[in-house]
Order: sequence, then structure tokens, then C-alpha cells
Amino acid sequence: MWSFIRKLFGGGESHARPSGPAGSPGRGAASPDGVVPGPRAPMAMNASADAVAPASAAATAPVSARVQSGGAGQEDDRFVPDEKAVRFDELPGWAAPLENVEQLNDFVALVHRYFSLRKVPSKLEDGRVLAADPAFADDGSTDESDGGSSGGGTPAGERRAMTDGSSAGTSRASGKLHRFGLWNLMQVCAGTPREEWAGTVAAHLDSVRRAPATEQRYSERLGSLAAARDHLVLRVFDQAHLPEDVQRESVARREVPGLVTIVVVDFPETCRSLQRKEVAAWGVSDDEVWAAAMSNTPRMANAETRMMGDRESPIRLLSGDSIYVASLIHSIQSVPEATGVYGGFVSVPTRSVLMALPFDGAEAMQSLALFIGMTNQIEAMGPGSVSSRVWWSDRDGMAEISYRLKDRQIEIDGMPKSLQQLLISLGSGPEDDDQFRA
Repeated sequence: MWSFIRKLFGGGESHARPSGPAGSPGRGAASPDGVVPGPRAPMAMNASADAVAPASAAATAPVSARVQSGGAGQEDDRFVPDEKAVRFDELPGWAAPLENVEQLNDFVALVHRYFSLRKVPSKLEDGRVLAADPAFADDGSTDESDGGSSGGGTPAGERRAMTDGSSAGTSRASGKLHRFGLWNLMQVCAGTPREEWAGTVAAHLDSVRRAPATEQRYSERLGSLAAARDHLVLRVFDQAHLPEDVQRESVARREVPGLVTIVVVDFPETCRSLQRKEVAAWGVSDDEVWAAAMSNTPRMANAETRMMGDRESPIRLLSGDSIYVASLIHSIQSVPEATGVYGGFVSVPTRSVLMALPFDGAEAMQSLALFIGMTNQIEAMGPGSVSSRVWWSDRDGMAEISYRLKDRQIEIDGMPKSLQQLLISLGSGPEDDDQFRA
């Protein structure tokens, strides 16, 4: 099963941790500088039991992108560029997507070489690169999704780059200090042959560095809703991975429990969050902006549907090259192949994948553990990890399924009342016990 998934997404074997149970306290908060993923324990799959279990007790931490509202920070006189590529004797938590310290040293050397060849002073700092980059010399708003690149030549089928670092001041010698996230880039490299890493790193960082110039070229299209309408689209993030200030400053909603959905402006090779101050200048309401982005999302997602498993476990996987596939969760009821007679289960493990388990009868519960296991595995593999949460979807809306990984089994200990009542009506649900083991 997992070899098929890795082949399908072009990824290598995952060495990342499974996310904690949906809504668990193990999900850390993002720092003001952005998300620095912590240690991710390897996960093991018990194929016969169709259940996943953590392979170690390493702490869990958020793995997703953040959207930075932009703007210059205070000057940082402490910035001292690395003269040589940093080398490691052991694998730190932020480098978990890579298999071993040898891979990490190769990866870091390639990143250092990229900036050195371009004479851009840079410094490695806990899973990010701080660089005095003239590409970011002008003031402006940039967003970077923890390394989520997607220029035309980048790997893993990503179409867009969403820049994910914050400016941290201005270097007297070069340009604005800019943080480049490396998490998703490491995930991509982990799934590609070693001989392709140099091209992968260069294509990704080139795409991120082109973002300010690209936005400048299209700036005239942000003067009004009418001009920007065709460029607006929804993008989803796990609420644990997005700083509160970004949520406040952006046009954002929480319509799906545990997720924050932001309206972004999509241009070739780059996208960024739409700011509330921009909408105020347009003289329109958030509802009008949201409606425009909502109507554009299916077109920009351009997802294809595949069936995973067999007829007894009809798991549907919507995927594509777009980073907006996960945003289809907002219109899941209008996707016939993803919704059963009574509703279904849904997850968004990465931004380019939406998974669904249609519920046509109580027998669908037999596939729920496999569905949760696949969600965790794909989220851990990345790139572009969003969330390991799982939801129940029916005509009344979306409700989160609370689960935990324990003793090589998946325990469901928080089913929505509507699902419990449905199971009871079908003669297969717990009448008195709120806990159900999948």
C-alpha cells in the first residue's frame, strides 16, 4: 500500500513523525518568526492490522506553512553569515524529513553553495536560512510556505511558490534579511534521487527569490476587487501552524474545525495572503471577497480522483499539481465521488491531496482505521503537509473525529453525535459508550 502511495506522489520513504491526534495538546504553537517544525518520530505501519503507531516517543510538532504578512523588521546587527557550510554530527529534529546525518550534510552544503555562488550572505538557523538577499531589498509583502515552492521546473508537481519567511531587518551590505523555510524542500529532496538534489534546491530557491519581482509586475491588478477577482483563491492551514497575527491581518475564516482558511492572491510562481487593509481600500465586504475566492478554487485546484484500496474499502483520493486541492474541503458536498449516501469522512494531509471515505453504510467503518493511517502517512511524507486531522462530513456540516495512536491501533474516542446516531439507526453503533475502536 505505502509503496504505491510513494510511487503515486513521487516521494521516498517517510522518516517523519505522525501528527498527534486531532486537537491534541501535542500540536505546538507557531513562533512569531514562523514555523520551525520540531522532531517528528518515524511511524510504523502494521499492514495486517491496518493501523499506525509511533516508532519512537519523540515529541510532536507542527508541520505546515505559515503566511507572512510582510513588512520590514528591525535591523539585526547580530547577523553574521556562515563562511562555510555547517556540518552536523547528528540529525536535529528540524531535519527529520531526511534519512540520516549524511543526507543532512549533503543538503546543507547544497543550500550553502546556492547562496555562495550568488554572493548572497547567508546563515543557517534551526531549519531556515537567513540571507541578506537583494531580491528582497524593496519593501513589500511576501509569503513563504515553509519552503513550498512550485515554479514550473520544481519537483513534486507543485505549481506555485508561497514564500514563507519573514523579513528580519536590512543588511547594510546587501538586501533585506529574509528567512527561507527548508522543511518542504527537505521533504521533496527526501523523495528524489540524490543526484537531483542540486537542481531541486536551485529551482526551489530561484522560485522563492523571484516572488517579489513577480508580485511587483502584477501589482496593478490589486487595485480593486474587479481587477483581482480572477486571482483570488482559498488556501487551508491547520490552526496550530498559523500565527495569530497572520490570521488577524489576513482575510481568514474558520469554517472547518481545526483549520484556518485564508484568501490568497495567486500569480505565476507565487501567491500571498490577501490583507484586510487591501480589502478595506477596495470598499467591499469580506463576504464578496470570500465568494470570489470560493468560486475560483475548483478551477485552480484542478484535481483528479483515484480510488484507493478495493471495493470493500472505497477510499477516494483527490490529487493534482495544484497547492489548492486541499481547499476543496469547503465544497466537498458538491464532489459526488467523495460523498456517500449518508456523508463521509474527509482529510487534507497535504495541500495537493484531499482524501475521502464515502459513507454508504455501516461497513464503511471497517475502513476508517486504514483511512486514518493513510492520512497520517501522507501528511508525514509531504511535501506541503497540512494536517492529520480527520472529519465527518454530512448535510449538517463538518465535525472533527478525535483519535489517538496507541499500541499499534487507532482509537476513536470522540465521534460526532450525528455519526453516533447514524450508526445506532443502522444497528451497528455504540448506544451508551462514547468511545469506539476502529
